[in-house]
Amino acid sequence: MRRFFNIWVLATVALYYVGPIDWPGSHEPWVALFVILNVISFNIGYLALSNPKRRRYSDFDVLGLVRSRNIAIAIAIMLMYCAASILFMQLTTGQTLGTILSEGVQLDTIYTDYTTFLSERGDFNLKTQLLLLFKAGLFPIALVLLAANFQRSRIIVAVFFFPMIAFSLARGTDKETVDLFLIFALMSLYYGKRYGKRLGKRLGFRVFVLSAIPILATLFVLRRFGRFAGNLPGCLPDSPACFNFESPLAQVSPLLEVAYIFATQYITQGYEGLSIAFSLDFHFNFGLGHLPPVQRAICSGLSLGCDLVNYNETLYHAGWDTSYRWSSVYTYLANDLTWFFVPLYLFFIGWSLRLAEAEWLRRGNPSALAVIVLIGIFTLYSPANMQIGISMDWAFATIFLLYGKALTVRTRAKDPQSSTCA
Repeated sequence: MRRFFNIWVLATVALYYVGPIDWPGSHEPWVALFVILNVISFNIGYLALSNPKRRRYSDFDVLGLVRSRNIAIAIAIMLMYCAASILFMQLTTGQTLGTILSEGVQLDTIYTDYTTFLSERGDFNLKTQLLLLFKAGLFPIALVLLAANFQRSRIIVAVFFFPMIAFSLARGTDKETVDLFLIFALMSLYYGKRYGKRLGKRLGFRVFVLSAIPILATLFVLRRFGRFAGNLPGCLPDSPACFNFESPLAQVSPLLEVAYIFATQYITQGYEGLSIAFSLDFHFNFGLGHLPPVQRAICSGLSLGCDLVNYNETLYHAGWDTSYRWSSVYTYLANDLTWFFVPLYLFFIGWSLRLAEAEWLRRGNPSALAVIVLIGIFTLYSPANMQIGISMDWAFATIFLLYGKALTVRTRAKDPQSSTCA
């Protein structure tokens, strides 16, 4: 996982500078220097936990579900989470599960239909807000139960992933399918490391990864085509990204050139937002700037924090429309920490990863595997946004698992015999 962080982050920032899109900010070194500083801080945090065997999470298993291994109760909770997610999907997308299953989806219209529904829907009513909080409260529990039963109950795996697939179909977005792939891959890999089956080196696992990536890439390109109703422009709107059908990739297949430009646009645009944000004024957000759903909920329910100004707002006024453009995870963190202290957060992420890996490998603690998944999601989307704080589900998981578990760490005088609780 540490290797994935280093390779992915450095590769994406390199793509920002030497890729096919001539971003204005790529003519200055500041994005690269800042990202590299954060990569170094992450690695220092990982190595700073010199003896992770002496530290462990305190165990507070919800309802004793993990230790009791009560599959019936676990499945019941997963079904509640699934039902709440599907109902929330219907309320927020205008698509019903029955419609999706019976009529399917039209790739060329589904995203447009979703954005039109969003513009007409307005703010959440009280019923939808309560459902959102209920679903978000169940999500950290569901994630831990998935980690505990990943190889034990196919029902739990299916029930957890089903709402992700439904949301992806209802909105015409790729986020949920990418999340599903990453969660499945990480849990398979770490189960192999823990229990000695070496799933990461088995042919079946490799086939899954190698087959899933082109499938996801194909869906990604088809959805982008659909958003342009099949009329692909020479350059992407409001972007310096243009297609070069004389490129070596295009000579192999024009579809490869289209996929390359679309993917580069998505991966690197957040770094351009970061470049612009460096020149904007800082406004302290009291710890809520990197968790926008929590800030909106507090504003709506308690009328507190409604006047907070974050970089996404100032970027919008500076000409970088954050309603459909990204600004990287670092910009979200800077809302609370300023640019000077963002590396401390990356230090914490590295430290947390080392501890979670030790907890999983020694004790099979499912909440540790859930933390590893959160850090994996954080890493994958770091060029884009604070993905583990972008929705209420992931924000609650971040608070109760990533932060909460870190606060329950205790140091032992000597190593007891490792035990398994998964």
